[in-house]
Amino acid sequence: VVEGLRAALEDDGSDRWRHAASDHSRRRRVIDAYRNEWPAHKIGLFGDIDEASALATAVSTPGPFAPPVLLPKSALAPRLVEAIEAGDLRRCVEEVCEGVYAFDLFSAEFTTALLAEVDYFYASKLPAARPNSMNNYGIIVNDIGLEPLMVALQRLVLLPLARELFSSSDRGDPATGFDSTHAFVVKYRADEDSHLDVHTDDSDVTFNVCLGRDFEGCGLVFCGMIGAADHRCHKHTYHHRVGACVVHLGARRHGADHITSGERLNLVIWNHGLAWRESEGAMAHQMAYEKEGGPPDPRCVSYTHDRDYGSFKPYTAGIVDFKHRGWCPPQGAEYNGFRADE
Repeated sequence: VVEGLRAALEDDGSDRWRHAASDHSRRRRVIDAYRNEWPAHKIGLFGDIDEASALATAVSTPGPFAPPVLLPKSALAPRLVEAIEAGDLRRCVEEVCEGVYAFDLFSAEFTTALLAEVDYFYASKLPAARPNSMNNYGIIVNDIGLEPLMVALQRLVLLPLARELFSSSDRGDPATGFDSTHAFVVKYRADEDSHLDVHTDDSDVTFNVCLGRDFEGCGLVFCGMIGAADHRCHKHTYHHRVGACVVHLGARRHGADHITSGERLNLVIWNHGLAWRESEGAMAHQMAYEKEGGPPDPRCVSYTHDRDYGSFKPYTAGIVDFKHRGWCPPQGAEYNGFRADE
């Protein structure tokens, strides 16, 4: 939103403003209908305070758990609460592999309530915008009235934790400050979105928490950083656990393996900061891609982005239209012996 408004100010912007106004009106209609016509909500925010007041509270609250409480202790995992109160967030985090971390974010009770809220919205049959260009099933949680909760979570937990983990990044400081958030729920099922092609996020720092349910497969594959010589080298495959959150820089290539049974829903929170996005570190990979040191790991190739996908995996019926549309690796950054798809 912030970037869209800024762009509108830098040129004539009339089309951008019309689009923003139309999108806001659509969003408000859905939120109002969901609040007023579907009153049996699972999260207390809906009945206790109007959205504008809640958002103002989220922005102005002086610290975690300070009154008025928008993000109660009961919503967070006990170990995280202990770390917050001790002023040592790093103690509750496990390093999964270099640059990728995991920790318990939500309590079991709140995870259950949030998942029930998502199910309740699905049952309403109200229109839901796609969360992004790669996920066809899911909802943008800001669009159902949960933006104040996400802003409070970002300000009181996610930003302080991101600063602990990523301030010493060799590309600069992607956790300088967050100006906006894009939070959405994604859903994976064998008969819907069964996987997610490897990609990078339009996010400075990404938090991804599993809400449920019973499922098998659908591991989260992590590869290298965008623009690095090893950006298509496999680093780790993370297996989701309900209530646990994995956090990484948006510039890290990753994807979700095929789900083999059941259904998995995750809350994904993208965090954005203009100060970082305008820095040299954030733009470095666009100016100079490093030459790849060798062929990629097949787990890290993308049918959406890569020019040599067919050398490592077959183009099946559902993805064959992506052939010859890739751009990665850019010209001059190919490994020795590179062959583009014919």
